[in-house]
Amino acid sequence: MSPQRALLVSRVLLPAALLVAAGLFAPRARAQEVVAPRVIVRKFPTTCCPVPIDIDFVPADPTVTLRISSETVNFFNHSSAAIEWSGQLLDNVCVSPEAVYNANLGPLGPGSQDCYFGDQLTQIFYFQNAGTLPLKAEFDASPPGWDLAHGVTWNDTDGCWHDPGTETTPLPAGCLQFGAPSPTPALTDSAFTTVQVSGLIPGQRYYLTAWWDVNDVIESDSIFLTIAILGRDITVVRHQSWGALKARYR
Repeated sequence: MSPQRALLVSRVLLPAALLVAAGLFAPRARAQEVVAPRVIVRKFPTTCCPVPIDIDFVPADPTVTLRISSETVNFFNHSSAAIEWSGQLLDNVCVSPEAVYNANLGPLGPGSQDCYFGDQLTQIFYFQNAGTLPLKAEFDASPPGWDLAHGVTWNDTDGCWHDPGTETTPLPAGCLQFGAPSPTPALTDSAFTTVQVSGLIPGQRYYLTAWWDVNDVIESDSIFLTIAILGRDITVVRHQSWGALKARYR
């Protein structure tokens, strides 16, 4: 990448930890600053949950590239003494202007209010009421424009609620899946996908939101999901980090 390009990186550690760390990259930046995670405890069993961070960014150009990657899609299950697929799923990926985002925040629904211990999540983005957005990926069908050739596939049987705040059941089908069950899984198995987001207004703040799910991983294995927004001269105004341990109900 040229010195003029900028990168905003957010790491999501699922679910031994849910970590979002935004790196500071300005044009000709020489180093990345990563903030240590703050613990957020997610309950088990739960299904889909909003990612407990909404990533804000200010583009310098009308188009950015969203890149979502996992350094490993598997984990070592100490109970079975075997490497298993983590079952990472991603859904409801949205990019919205700040004014639209703020106008459509609402209280948690019956599903999302039971995601985390300690009230770390108090409101969520009601994207179903937000109208047309630069990106609103609900993955009801195989998504055009998304790179599905590098370990990320469209899953047509699982998914997250498309009505935040109401969260009716059953869960709708359709989401992105990172990795898959394998007869020979390895901790080095990785996956990534990219998509371009166009129609942005340079200098205006936008918010990236998403929902995610993962299997019962309550051990110390690190399963990272990295979300990067790539563009020219992206202005990063803050850097944040979250950590989560998936714990059984007390």
